Amino acid sequence: MLFDRDVGQHPIQADHPAGVSPRDGEAFAALKAHIDQLTDIHASTAVDWTSVVALANGILQQEGKDLAVGAWLAAGLLETSGLTGLGNGIRVLRDLVTTYWDDMSPPATRMRGRRNQIQWLLDHLNERLQAGRDSYAAMPAAAHAAMLEDWEALDSEWQRHDDEAPAFYGLRSALRNFPVEAPPQPAPAIDAAPQETPGVVPANAPAIAPAQPATNRSVAPPPASIATPPAAGADPGAAADAALTGLRPLVDWYLQTQPTLPLLFRLNRVCAWATLEQAPPVQGGVTLLMPPPLQIVSSFEQIAQTGEPQAVVQFAESHLTTHRYWLDLNRASHAALTRLGAADAAACVGFETGRLIARLPQLASMKFNDGQPFADAQTLAWLESFTRGGEGASAGQDDADDLQSISTAAEADAAAGRLDDALDRLQDAARRTEGLRKRFRLRLAQCSLLHRFDGRADIRALMAPLIDELDAHRLQQWEPELAREALALAAAVELRYGAEDAGPSHPLLAKLASLDCRAAWQLSQSTAAA
Repeated sequence: MLFDRDVGQHPIQADHPAGVSPRDGEAFAALKAHIDQLTDIHASTAVDWTSVVALANGILQQEGKDLAVGAWLAAGLLETSGLTGLGNGIRVLRDLVTTYWDDMSPPATRMRGRRNQIQWLLDHLNERLQAGRDSYAAMPAAAHAAMLEDWEALDSEWQRHDDEAPAFYGLRSALRNFPVEAPPQPAPAIDAAPQETPGVVPANAPAIAPAQPATNRSVAPPPASIATPPAAGADPGAAADAALTGLRPLVDWYLQTQPTLPLLFRLNRVCAWATLEQAPPVQGGVTLLMPPPLQIVSSFEQIAQTGEPQAVVQFAESHLTTHRYWLDLNRASHAALTRLGAADAAACVGFETGRLIARLPQLASMKFNDGQPFADAQTLAWLESFTRGGEGASAGQDDADDLQSISTAAEADAAAGRLDDALDRLQDAARRTEGLRKRFRLRLAQCSLLHRFDGRADIRALMAPLIDELDAHRLQQWEPELAREALALAAAVELRYGAEDAGPSHPLLAKLASLDCRAAWQLSQSTAAA
């Protein structure tokens, strides 16, 4: 297969460096016919990617510089030469955009056409990389670093010409997490034997020296490899991305061998978020970022609803760096770790996610380009608990409202993965409290924590006595804000599990909940487990 890595920058003719538009030529028509097979449901054969690469290379070398041809070449190189091939394709695109922006086809006046071509490539690569994420051979470290630098340069150069540039950064995380070859270990040093005068044998030496078994020699293990400093003038962001990529094998090892180690969750979020300096731009109320693929979302929903906590942790943590803006993964991981009793690990997830939102608060309300939010309603409520928990911790006993202090401390417990402690704290306060209003607020706080921090907790029976009391005492009239809070929670529970009439009826459990919400919840959990 003939391919010139510098075909994107080499001029075609001295007087016409960019050549002419190849779109009316036979080679372009043949190339497009191959690409059209991707969406032709009646196609009888698979795409011949070797021909795609050969045709695209020939067009860029002999006819004209064309963005579509460059994008198709990158797609073909991924199929024929793996991740290293994709890196070469990205270099060609960088050269085309940097060298021939004003002269390549389609013309710069057709900016929408150019954006659409890059968006096609982004969508195609996202799909192919997700489908074959475990099948690609590792890249050489130098090639991987060069690819990341080329991708950043391509993004920067495009943005220099276009205020509505495609979302190149949407694929950055996937590129960053490509498998990279381990550097070769240096051979252990061998000490030179002491030189002796030829023909002279030491007086105390035997006539024939016995051979020493190799096993008797102590061989030191090879020294740990040291990361090579970035070259002078290297892009700082790309250098950081390359360094963080080197942590991925360690994170994966922790996930397989020590899946509740707090350090695992801290490192994983460093890899995902350390280089995030600003929130992605928004157009028309949404970002340009592609949402997680539908099959990934479906798998996540299925595992979150029916999977074991360990399966939830494995799924969420293994997809975090690829989908670093999908904040729901963090809430799911936190809830699963809480169910596993891994309080320190859950606290680490909460703390690191809270730090991200404190640094870039707008992320919590942003959406992918199809309207899917970065954080769904449950995740938003979960994120809010960290803010309220931090405020309560600083206020301490100075808070004028004792109940608010207790509720805030309970939220901090739950956010740290200690949901049982949070419920006990509220239940102890309810036992010591005499007023009906205060007990109502404490029981409502228990239900709220269960709803937000245990995604599997069906609390309809626990909410029922609260709603009965709300109606009996006409709280809508006398305590409208408290009534609104209770009804909002009840409505959220109903949306998740359906109306009470549609589910099992537990009148005695509801009566127990009116006295001891914690005990009622424990009983409902033990019954469900049985």
